Amino acid sequence: MKVIRLLALLCVVTVRHASAQLSGAPALQHAAFTLDSISRTSGPAWDTVRSRHFIVHLERPSSAASAAQMLDSLEAAWDGAVSLLRESPAGETHAHVFVTRSRTRFPALLSPESKGLMTRLVGRGEVIILVQNDSVRAYTRHEVMHLVTWRVWGAAVTGNAWLIEGLATFADGRCQGSTIRAVGRDLLSARSSIRAGDLLTNFLSMYRSDRAATYVLAGTFVDYLWASRGRNGVKRLWRGDDSLIDIGVLPGLGGDLTAGWRAHVARSAGQSAGLDPVAFRRFGCG
Repeated sequence: MKVIRLLALLCVVTVRHASAQLSGAPALQHAAFTLDSISRTSGPAWDTVRSRHFIVHLERPSSAASAAQMLDSLEAAWDGAVSLLRESPAGETHAHVFVTRSRTRFPALLSPESKGLMTRLVGRGEVIILVQNDSVRAYTRHEVMHLVTWRVWGAAVTGNAWLIEGLATFADGRCQGSTIRAVGRDLLSARSSIRAGDLLTNFLSMYRSDRAATYVLAGTFVDYLWASRGRNGVKRLWRGDDSLIDIGVLPGLGGDLTAGWRAHVARSAGQSAGLDPVAFRRFGCG
């Protein structure tokens, strides 16, 4: 898991899960949010704990066990993102993470359908918001991937929403009790008309009509690109030094881009179990 808005006081740079945000450029402007204004939103007060890379604010009542579990999850997500990118941010401040049980506590930042957010307060560091309750898992790996990628690669070029969200979904890899590979295999099997070009040029409209499926498809497509052209090839796409739209197929590889993607997903998923379609439609990837 992005249109530009001109707002009053403080600019923030945001990558988040909401249809109004997905323009493909992470440099966005939103309402005047500060750490103080976020922490003072209506709702339970916060308990605050700290780890190596994060300052975490958990809604009360919280427990030592839940705090430790969240810190461990965030630090594991950080290590996973650094390992994947093979680059480690240096000299950065702690990112603040607000963990809420409510999907409506931050209406100016999150739509009711959203599960997470990574925002960068200009000149003030980053903020992650995670929704976590009985029906929504905390998307730590997704949001931390946004954070680490921003810190080491900078902003993705405009028009690459599919890559921004696909890379974070690829880094997460989970989909309820299955994987994005297995769920993506089943989605592609059921939707024979979907082509790679649909993701590249129609990601926003696909997202608005079926957000959960579109995230999974984007994640599997980035998985394919990562496997076929490697980290450096994906980084070139991120920075705008290469374009799949221009070339149609991967350099040095024969065949159609769509065929390669579908074959990779089918091969990597193998016979692993996917998800019941009803459960996927209801909960997405969790």
